[in-house]
This record gives sequence, C-alpha cells and structure tokens, in this order.
Amino acid sequence: MGLLADPLLTMLDTAFIGQSNSAAAVYELAALGVCTSIFHMAFTVFRASTVATTSLVGNARTKEEKQHITHISLGFAGVVGTLVLLILRLGGHHILTKAMGVSPTSPIYDAAKSYLLVRCWAAPAVIGIVVAEGAFRGNHDNATPVLAALVAALLNLVLDPLFIFSFGMGLKGAALATAISQLGAAAIYAWKLCRRRLMVPQKSTTNYLTTDTNDTTNKTNNSNNIRVGKVLMSIMSANLAMLSKNFSMLVFYSAATARATLLGATHAATHQVCLSIFWFATMWLDSGGVSAQLLLSRTLSSGKNQRDKDQSDDKTKSLIRYMLRFGLAQGLAFSMLVFGVGQFAPTVFTQDSSVIYWISKCLPHLAIQQTLVSLCLVLEGLAIGGNQFRILAWGTAVATTAGLFQLRTATSVLDIWTLAVNTFFGARLINGLIGVGRVRLRMRDQERTIQESFLFG
Repeated sequence: MGLLADPLLTMLDTAFIGQSNSAAAVYELAALGVCTSIFHMAFTVFRASTVATTSLVGNARTKEEKQHITHISLGFAGVVGTLVLLILRLGGHHILTKAMGVSPTSPIYDAAKSYLLVRCWAAPAVIGIVVAEGAFRGNHDNATPVLAALVAALLNLVLDPLFIFSFGMGLKGAALATAISQLGAAAIYAWKLCRRRLMVPQKSTTNYLTTDTNDTTNKTNNSNNIRVGKVLMSIMSANLAMLSKNFSMLVFYSAATARATLLGATHAATHQVCLSIFWFATMWLDSGGVSAQLLLSRTLSSGKNQRDKDQSDDKTKSLIRYMLRFGLAQGLAFSMLVFGVGQFAPTVFTQDSSVIYWISKCLPHLAIQQTLVSLCLVLEGLAIGGNQFRILAWGTAVATTAGLFQLRTATSVLDIWTLAVNTFFGARLINGLIGVGRVRLRMRDQERTIQESFLFG
C-alpha cells in the first residue's frame, strides 16, 4: 500500500483530467505526464530512506536507540524535503525547458508549470512520509502506513473532482488536491509518531547536551555523544548508499525508455505497455523483499546473551532458507500469472497491429523475468536487513552499467527486454547473493569472537 500510494494519486489525477471536456484537456494530460516524470525523479529516489530507516530502527536494541534514529531521520527528511521544494520552486522553469524539453511557447508549458509549482509545496511532507513509513516498519507496525495511504487516496478522490470541476481549477486543482492529500497522510504519521513517543528522544537521551562537573556524569555524556555520533553516521551512510542504489535504478529505466523512443513510436509504445505490466507486478513482488528485510533485522537484533545469540543464528539460517524458497515460489506464481494474462493483454492496451506484434514477442520474456525479479528482491531485502547498504549501492551501479552497455546495442524493444533487463536483474541477483553471504560471514566472525572471549577471558 505504501508503494502504491503515490502512483495511485497520479492515476486519480490522470483519470479526472482525462474526463474533462475542456479544449485544453489534451494539453493538460500531456503536462501531467511531464510533471509526473519530474516528481517521480524527485521523490522516488528518496524511497531509499524508507529502506534505510526500516533496517536501522529494526536493528536497534532499545527504545531509546529507536527514538534517536527516528528523530535524526526525520530531521534528515526535513532538510532534504526543503531542498527539493526550493529546487522545484526556484528551478521549475529550467527543469521544464532544459531537462524535459518543453518550450516556453508550447501550450503544454503553462499547464505543466502551474501543476509543478503547486504540488511542489508538499515536498517536505512527502519526504517525511518516506522516513516515517520506515520508522513504523522498523517497529513492526505495517498498519499505520496502510492507514496513511488510504487517507491520502480518499482525500484525493474527494478533492480532485471538487477542485477540477466544481471550482474550475483544472490541472492546478489536481495539483492542489494531491498536495493536500499528501499533507493529510503526513498528519496521520505525525499523530501516530507523537502517540508512540517516537517524534523526540526521551529526556534521558538528551543529557549529553548539558554539562556537569561530576566525572561520572562527564563519562556518561561522552558515551552518549559517541553513540549519537555513531547513529548519525549510520543513518547518513545507509541513506547515501540506498540513494545511490535507487538513483542507479532510475538511470537504467530512464535510459531504457529513451532508447525505445529513439527506435520509433511503435517500439516506444510497446515499451510503455511492457513497463506498465512490469511495474505492476514488481510492486507486489517487492513485498517479499520488505518482509525479508523486517524479519532478518528483527532476528539479528534478538541476541542479547550467548543463548539468545545461538538461537538467533539458527533462526537467521532458517529464515534465509525460507525466504529464498518463498521468493522462488512467488516468482513462479507471478510468471504463470503474467504469461496467462499476457494472452489477452495486447488488445487491452492497443489496437495497433504492429504494437500488438511486439508486445506478443516481449510478454513471454516478461513472464519468465518475474521469477528472476522475485529472487533478486528477496535477496536484496535480506542483505538490507543485514545492513549491507554499501555493497548493494556498488552492486546496483555495476548492474546499471552492464544494462546500459546492452541498451547501446539494442535494435528493437525485444532486445531491451531480453538482453538489457535480464542483464540488469541478473547482475543484481548476483550482488544480492554476495550481500547475504557477507551477512552470514559477519555472523560467523561474531560467533568466533564470542567463543574466544569465553575461552580466554
């Protein structure tokens, strides 16, 4: 539900704008498409903060540590959200004209700029939602993100027709409705954070801000300072690593779309249909990766003494085996589903015979890829649960580079979906295996250290 929230709001905007009878409806739809790409790049790359915060909060051993991580992550979100707001607000003209190629004289420009400048005000709230979702996931609360997503969807469903049709605001009304909906979701998170006392650290954790002449107090303060510093470094390191990973993925998907566009309208249309089916399937498959991340982070943090540590190791081995079997079963099920639905999909999306031909060629490969993608996402989730952020960032960059090399040689949309996409996810699968292997090696090293400490005092 959390992953589907933002795409759902965009779909609602598209549906209502598409139902408008105004002469400018076609240009407004085109403008919405341009702005959707901009906001996708601006917000989706920071979805990494959800993953990073989830893992760090889930691995925290005490409520005090969870509060510190949540508090610092929310501060990070506030700073980043404000920067995104300023960039979109002050640089909107250059983003539209330089990055998206929309001429100031185009009938699309005014509509796109009005949507961009209104919706961008919700940027701090959106980045805050991303981090808050991770905090609740890390506390094993998946109900709050669902509640926030439902509130946003319902608000948008009510406000869209009100602003667009009743108030005659058109595309600007759609932007305002979406911004208010996202602020509503942020308000739900803020309310829940306050109720669970996760918004600010406990009073006992802020002692390091005061000074005392007592030596014991000074030692405590220094210890707290070190801990807060380590927490801050962990959050920044995890976020930067996961931001790099998400940015690499966005580069690959953007390059694939650009390559399909260069190949011609038929290949671009086919690619759009395949990408829509692919994203719909992988959004569901990613729930397996999220579950793997949450379960492994909780299991790794459960070992408080030697006996618990031994049980945690056994549970970790069992969990990794189980999640790999789950990933395989889930992938095979979705492969069969996509292959079955694929027999009817081409005519649902288009009546063009050339596009139908290429979709029919691509769909069998798209179906097989679901198993590869499912295993890849589960392995990456396990690696993230074991705090292997850096190896995933570097590995995704390598996978993107390999995929981009294949894109350069693609002569049809079929080459994109057989060679480039398979190369991209194949490399990510290998990287996920390396990440999980590093988690197991770290556990063995910790076990060896504990045994040596016990034997040699």
